[in-house]
Amino acid sequence: MMIKQSFERTWRNHTGSLVLLLALCMLIVEWLFLEYALSYDPFNESGDVSDYWRNSQSWRSAFEPHHSPGYPIFIAATRAIVGNFLAQQAIMTGIVFVAFLVAVMAVFQIAKDGINSNQPWISVMAAALFVLWPMVGLTYVATPIADMFSMAPLLLGWWLLSRNRPFPASIFLGLAMFSHKGTWPFAVLLMVGYLIANRTLSSFIFAGVMFLPIGILWLLGTIYNDSPVWMFSADIDWSIDSSSSLPILDGILGSIMFGGFSGVGKGMIVIVEVLLALAVILRAWRLPNYDQAKWFSLAIAFAVILSILILNEKEIWATVRFGRLLALPVAMIYGGTIVRAASSNIRYVYGIVFVLFSMILSQFAFSYYMAKVWVPYF
Repeated sequence: MMIKQSFERTWRNHTGSLVLLLALCMLIVEWLFLEYALSYDPFNESGDVSDYWRNSQSWRSAFEPHHSPGYPIFIAATRAIVGNFLAQQAIMTGIVFVAFLVAVMAVFQIAKDGINSNQPWISVMAAALFVLWPMVGLTYVATPIADMFSMAPLLLGWWLLSRNRPFPASIFLGLAMFSHKGTWPFAVLLMVGYLIANRTLSSFIFAGVMFLPIGILWLLGTIYNDSPVWMFSADIDWSIDSSSSLPILDGILGSIMFGGFSGVGKGMIVIVEVLLALAVILRAWRLPNYDQAKWFSLAIAFAVILSILILNEKEIWATVRFGRLLALPVAMIYGGTIVRAASSNIRYVYGIVFVLFSMILSQFAFSYYMAKVWVPYF
């Protein structure tokens, strides 16, 4: 009995630290699997990872239309500090690993302060869903692209908004937008959600701060490229231009019609994500208007649906990568129901364990696909 009480006390007092430690251990296992079991090299010359490294070596790349400059600038700053002491892989992997831990802790804190804040398992559920989001949860952290680097400030901004601190929140949201274009709908709609719940003059002023970094970048890039549309030109051609007969939903339809077996699977996954976002919208809409969690949940769900509507078959997988942000509204809105069901019926516990185990397996399955199918194909 004393051992059980001691364990429960330790778990209650150090839940966040234990969640963080477990997330780090799982990430290291995933990285070792990619690095040594599959010999996967994300630093090949034609990949995004190498593009970010090359961009970090030239300030002019800040004005190229394909990638946002936040991540390369941070890589350059880190390289300036450590010099030749660390290699490219160590620098980029280290940056993304730290960003991952920051993001997980932000997810935990947002859920802790939100709906059902008196139930610690809701925070654990949110962190688990975020870390183990099917297929991409760990694989796109072990592969040091810009996703997690941009999601960390986005989640910090969300956390600060939930604590009614709009000025520092706007700074972090602005940094997220400066680091990855995939964060734009999420950052903007999160701020819109905050403004709906807090209609004060100061809130609108602070919201403007969020657009300063990207606005300055656009202005300088316009002068450098002699074109006001330089920031969006590559996205229109590569990410939005439809390959099917419909101007929207090409990401789903194009994948299913032209992507072969893997394309059908990708399309089905995106459809499931749409249904999940709709489930969040339907449940969140019933919450009181004064509840900020309502507007933040709606913001994330609508951002996911908006991205799915406009992105084409070539870029639709980005909606799955950033769709992991749905982990928070799903846990906050449906977590209480799941916890109550699990506490009253052991079968639900078995179901939860099965889902978690399946999510873990999906990380390794997708890692194998990336290393042995997708990369050799190209």
